[in-house]
Amino acid sequence: MYQRARPKPRIIIMRHSERLDSVLRNANWPQEAFINGVYSPNLTQMPTVLPTRANPHEYSLDTPLSRHGRAHAHHTGEFFRSLRLIPHRVYTSPAMRCVETADSVLDGLGRRERVPLRIDLALHEPTKRQLPLQPAEFYSAANFFVDLNYYPILSPAKSNIIVHESRLAYYKRMYTVLKRITMKLISQSMKATSSSPPTVLIVTHRPCVTLLAAMLNLDT
Repeated sequence: MYQRARPKPRIIIMRHSERLDSVLRNANWPQEAFINGVYSPNLTQMPTVLPTRANPHEYSLDTPLSRHGRAHAHHTGEFFRSLRLIPHRVYTSPAMRCVETADSVLDGLGRRERVPLRIDLALHEPTKRQLPLQPAEFYSAANFFVDLNYYPILSPAKSNIIVHESRLAYYKRMYTVLKRITMKLISQSMKATSSSPPTVLIVTHRPCVTLLAAMLNLDT
């Protein structure tokens, strides 16, 4: 009896879209954009709204996307859809630029309200200082569709771990998170009944894209 071959699982690894501070070339832009704690965008590339933070100046260390960055991520999602690259799961670094990229890609795919974001600090690049990274609950309250039941390898509350991280520790962290994601994906592939291959989207940072792809023996 002929048995249809199971579709091979797929992993999409991408860097976040265009960040606002790189466009403005001004790391202190929140000082000008927030007046008495109220966000008042005064340049066209600034997003029209931003989630509320107790200290809005934290945005200088955890920058959002520019408006062009958001639009580009949305178009990327539309492009994925044209290629029938439809993610069943999405994992992202807790950096706001990564979360917004993942959110906009899903919006372009028409799956923003169907595929929740799994936020994991293990996907963040190493840093030289402590960053005000936000937990999944923050993004959920800001109307992002987030998987609040996902148990990350590292939560944003442990962001001190990635500060001045050794290269070996960084490699081990990337390997650990990739192994978890791929094992879950392979398990899903074994159980798949649909002709659509199980697909995962990972949104992270430039050095992490290169390393994760190398670990998968892919071309970058």
